[in-house]
Amino acid sequence: MADRPSPPTLGSPLGLVVDSFEEGGQTYAVLEWPAPRATPPPVPRAQRAVLDLLLKGLSNAEIALRLGRSVHTVAHQVDTIFRRLGVGSRLELFALVARLSRGLEKP
Repeated sequence: MADRPSPPTLGSPLGLVVDSFEEGGQTYAVLEWPAPRATPPPVPRAQRAVLDLLLKGLSNAEIALRLGRSVHTVAHQVDTIFRRLGVGSRLELFALVARLSRGLEKP
């Protein structure tokens, strides 16, 4: 017979499990999901020019040409900006900006 995993414990590393209970021989966890961030962290000044050009719809190559940087450097800065703002693509970046501009998230 395979070992059963131990039941979830309060204060799990992710901080999501707030309670657990047993019913019918099964252990269940009560989860609480953290609220999403309403305000994205600020973008450092060094990456602000890249962000501004991203929002104008320019490609990495076009941004590199305008700023006199390598495409590799711009790609790295774009990835860093995406991580900082919690988005995974240009489309998600535009959606975030639209939500912020409509007041759906606090600036």
